[in-house]
Amino acid sequence: PALTAAEWAEVVAHVREYYLAYARRPFFEAARLHSPGFNKTVLGMCTIGVLALAIAEELPDAELDAAVSEAIRSAYGYAREALDDDGGAYEGPGFGAVCISAVLQLAEALRRHGLDGLSHYEPLFQHALWLSSMLAPGGGTLSIGDSTGPDNIFPTILLLAEWRNDAGLRSAYRQGLGRPDHRNGPYGDSFE
Repeated sequence: PALTAAEWAEVVAHVREYYLAYARRPFFEAARLHSPGFNKTVLGMCTIGVLALAIAEELPDAELDAAVSEAIRSAYGYAREALDDDGGAYEGPGFGAVCISAVLQLAEALRRHGLDGLSHYEPLFQHALWLSSMLAPGGGTLSIGDSTGPDNIFPTILLLAEWRNDAGLRSAYRQGLGRPDHRNGPYGDSFE
């Protein structure tokens, strides 16, 4: 069921007063400036960017621009600080994939608003290839440290496969699921 006008106004007020204001708190500003590779920074800022885009029509341009530009800056900062040249994440495949998944959600929200802030950033695709190397034959993931798991890895691979229209990444995703005939995309769309 759709929200009533009053319910929508309540959602918008909460996003503005809590989430968008949160990004301006001293701790968060310091973390964003001095620790761009910190997972809580990128998770928070990408979420704030997605929320700002979700209520874009309700925000003054300056407030929307500030939230989105800070989210994009945080996403690039994380990718630059946390990903190696080969796509490996210093936080490992679990935390790294979760953080990149947040970056991808922001990038998809930007794309749906006609903005292209991240979709051609090569380290993101290298990360998908790195994650794909951890998929086990016949399904599941290889156990590497304490942070691997299909719940973290699969969505990241699938989103990047869709963006790049990459059959190899799609195939890796299907094999990792143990379902070579799996045909659904990240948003329920068919691959065909």
